[in-house]
Amino acid sequence: MEQRFGKLVLVEQEGPEREFGLSKASVTLGRALSNDIVLGDSRASREHARLECGPQGCEIVDLGSSNGTRLNGNPVQREVLKPGDVVGLGSSQLRYEVEPTQDDLELTRLDSESDVARSMEHEVLPMAINETDLPRLVVFDREQAREVPLHAVDSVTIGRTDENDVMVDQGKVSRRHAEVVRKGDGWLLRDLGSTNGTWLRGEAIEERLLQDGDAFRVGRAQIVFKGGHAQEALTMADATFARMSTRRPVVFVPGLMGSDLWAGNERVWPSVKNFLTHPERFRYPDGGPFESRGIVDELVIVPNLIKQDQYNRLGDYLVEELGYRRGLDYFEFAYDWRQDVRQSARELARRIGELPTSRPVAIMSHSLGTLVPRY
Repeated sequence: MEQRFGKLVLVEQEGPEREFGLSKASVTLGRALSNDIVLGDSRASREHARLECGPQGCEIVDLGSSNGTRLNGNPVQREVLKPGDVVGLGSSQLRYEVEPTQDDLELTRLDSESDVARSMEHEVLPMAINETDLPRLVVFDREQAREVPLHAVDSVTIGRTDENDVMVDQGKVSRRHAEVVRKGDGWLLRDLGSTNGTWLRGEAIEERLLQDGDAFRVGRAQIVFKGGHAQEALTMADATFARMSTRRPVVFVPGLMGSDLWAGNERVWPSVKNFLTHPERFRYPDGGPFESRGIVDELVIVPNLIKQDQYNRLGDYLVEELGYRRGLDYFEFAYDWRQDVRQSARELARRIGELPTSRPVAIMSHSLGTLVPRY
């Protein structure tokens, strides 16, 4: 069962609050983009503080920050948090609460522009902070996607019956099909004499040491091994220039409403008020031809429809922490997300063909953007 330690609520002077659900025992906070909670605050240090959580609750620990860490206005080095406590980091304030983040299942009635304004004032953007440094399996089958943690076990069996740790109820899956077994610091994938085989990288295997990101197939189910990574792996601190020069360029494709839209000198999107009061402008193609000039670089919440944080943070992370260079080996593909996906795919192919590189590229995408490269 996933552990939960409550939540931190980033209190904003303007716009919606951000809720960070705490499902991780150690949470870092600071200005650096490799932190679990990134603070867009010039007075916050790059690695400002750490939240340490366990069965007894959570403690806030200052990491030698320049401007200190405050708890309810008082400077602290390490202190246990109580529900309602406010942690100050630089100019940012975060409120600690023990209630879990609630899913917003109700629709908001919007009959006027004033209803829109009031709704925006009370909107909250929920964000989950999950454990990423522990090994796990991610299972994709016809019914659902689910995670299976590995850190507390020595083996996991996969098969068609419920006596297995991972049940894949499909006709081509054997009763006891395969297993994933701990071997030293790694994990071994082993076929258990299945009828239709266990497939990894296009070939049936008997036994293979798993690498982080390996995807293997059991029947029609795809299972991805994630080895976990420490925070140090999120930066290029130990990378050499030779390694950086041989990696593939990255093209990022945002999802629905992730690119801005312009009509001449007017920015049509992002504009929540424009979207809700004049939705006919977004009808394709009747609303008119729009030009997309970049990805959305601000928080966007449309009541009853979408909650989306800034896409530009991903690019900033690749540039600042991993050493990518915009226009050289990192590119963002902005497109009119109203149009047919096949048209966006043609535009993406043309853009990649025009890039100043002859090497294969890696495409990173989100939401609707994952469909675009498939065409």
